[in-house]
Amino acid sequence: MPNALIYFDLETGGLDWTIHPIIQIAAVATGPDGAITDEFEAKLQFDPATATPEALAINAYTPEAWIGAEPEADVLHRFASWLELHGSVPKTAKKGRQYLAAALAGHNASTFDFPFLQHAYRRHNIFLPAAFPVFDTMQAAFILAMVRGRPFNSYKLAELCKEFNIPLDQAHHALYDVRATAQLGKILLGALRAP
Repeated sequence: MPNALIYFDLETGGLDWTIHPIIQIAAVATGPDGAITDEFEAKLQFDPATATPEALAINAYTPEAWIGAEPEADVLHRFASWLELHGSVPKTAKKGRQYLAAALAGHNASTFDFPFLQHAYRRHNIFLPAAFPVFDTMQAAFILAMVRGRPFNSYKLAELCKEFNIPLDQAHHALYDVRATAQLGKILLGALRAP
């Protein structure tokens, strides 16, 4: 496990990464002790007609709230540059260039957020400096439940935060979600490492 994890969260305009837009990206960089050392947040411009009404309601979308949103490609470039600042996994590019990739983490990220992110980067032909696999706190909670022999009532972020007394001020706001996920990840990693 790398010394630094980059927890990230996306808010999206639906559940299908092939057709629905990313509308918000947030991430936090954590140090070896799990403490947050840096943050990234951006709202993305998108056509509301490409999103489901349910997703827009969950994410509290209003045109006013998205004033100042940036074009998707601009956000993806900025996020890639930010990830490069926090790279910790040695990688070699196809042409032999060596670089450090970011070690990504998130809640339900391996099956939801990461495919959305990969698709967006491929669509814009922008390099994503991230390592695979993604540390997923939902999967980690499931593993911890198996180790303990007792399932959690739910593996949703809000419910696991309640279980571990982690404040989650505004669910489905990417920055608040990712801060809570980083706290959850620190707790789960500690529990799984315990003898």
